[in-house]
Amino acid sequence: MNNKIFLAALVFFLMGFCFFCSFSIYQIRVRQCLLWTCAPDRAFSVFDLSLPNHLLPDNAVVNPMVIPSDPSGVESGNISFFWQEAEGPYGGVLDVDRYGTEMGAKKAFESGLYWRSRGSYRAHAEITYESPFADEFLIGCGSSMFDNGYECSLTARYQEYVVDFNSSIDRQMSESQFEQIAINIDQQMISYLGQE
Repeated sequence: MNNKIFLAALVFFLMGFCFFCSFSIYQIRVRQCLLWTCAPDRAFSVFDLSLPNHLLPDNAVVNPMVIPSDPSGVESGNISFFWQEAEGPYGGVLDVDRYGTEMGAKKAFESGLYWRSRGSYRAHAEITYESPFADEFLIGCGSSMFDNGYECSLTARYQEYVVDFNSSIDRQMSESQFEQIAINIDQQMISYLGQE
């Protein structure tokens, strides 16, 4: 009788252990976190963010948000846009990544700063906006590290979210227009996370 009880307890323990291991592997692989470290569920998705078309150049073509081919977060979205000038095409991109933990977002933000430092991005005198809500918020302008000319770039972290927005700067997209778009993106994040 004792052997049957022991065997049943052992089977029950092994099944529970297998379930716990499977659940933990799922959490780590899919949600990039483990149990208590996971970011809370949100009532919105990265796909709810948008670019303010009225602030983009009149002839800009804005692509719908898509999942990038190599997503970094547990949820990632990308909006690209471009416009044509006599000198050639100009454009930009908005990347939004949600990570499984706030620590994951911090590491991604710091990694973005490393890559940005390889270009010549500096603060711009005409762009003075500072987010009242973001955990980390940085805007700079300079020569693109990909040799795409002069551009401005926003990198911001909101809890487990990292937002990157960059755009070419030319006759149709000024630094002040870029700043207005950055403010709009910041206000969207404030609105969505403020509802939580």
